[in-house]
Amino acid sequence: MQHTAATRTTKLKDMKFTLYVNQRAIVENGLPIDVTDALIFYALIEFINNPKFKKVAANGKEYTFVSWVKIVEHLPVLGITTKPGIIKRVNKLIALQLIERSIFHNETYYAAGTNAGLLSVESKQMDTPSVNERLHRRKQMDTPSVNERLHNNTINDKNINKSEKEKKTHAGVNDKVLEFYRTESGQTKIRNFAAAELLTVLPDAVQKQTALKYSYKQYQAYIAATLAGIVSIDLTKCEFTDAGEIVKTDLTQHVLNIALKQCRTGGGLILPTMPPEPKQQNKHPFASI
Repeated sequence: MQHTAATRTTKLKDMKFTLYVNQRAIVENGLPIDVTDALIFYALIEFINNPKFKKVAANGKEYTFVSWVKIVEHLPVLGITTKPGIIKRVNKLIALQLIERSIFHNETYYAAGTNAGLLSVESKQMDTPSVNERLHRRKQMDTPSVNERLHNNTINDKNINKSEKEKKTHAGVNDKVLEFYRTESGQTKIRNFAAAELLTVLPDAVQKQTALKYSYKQYQAYIAATLAGIVSIDLTKCEFTDAGEIVKTDLTQHVLNIALKQCRTGGGLILPTMPPEPKQQNKHPFASI
């Protein structure tokens, strides 16, 4: 399949002049996303809230039509000019329930996801803690949160710009980082990271092994169910930055191996039971956006 690259010549009226990333919200909520993911998220939310964009109402929710080209024009600084490049990032946001996607009449529409509020710009800029912050602090009342300690350690690091780019294996990681990733929250963060990676690689890998076609929701459910069945995560096979961010886990390859074996021996994926999708939603992992 050939994808067309968008032109790098962007009209000033299409470009977002000032970019903002709520780094604090990303760190405190343990979201496995980078600056590029965050900027695309904020761009989509801006389009969703713009009344000039085409809207469709379905299942009690309003969805907004957004073309992948619009994202490229809005954020030329990202250097992403191809459809697959944008889809890969958007799939990651959908896996984390930051964005929702639906297909209507072969056009792609978006809505804010269940977790979109975690990256709210307004709530984190105010002096008064947001509802999410208050709930988080109440849960961690007895001891300071590990994420908070990791955040403070990062700020105090004089070599922050250099160290955040350095990957460290289990043996070279700070004890506080490992302490966090042994907790339920840490294990969930690793699984979320693996899920986001799998959504970008699993569809292509499966299509090479079987003629069966799966929807985006089916891939999402399969990945979630398979990761949930993995009881223990081997931290010695994970890599982290000095700031405590997960950058690699063998869970991705492990789930990929399980899926490919099922395709080779059984002809396809063993999917969990799912409720039927509404007829008007024809979701597909490679839907046109």
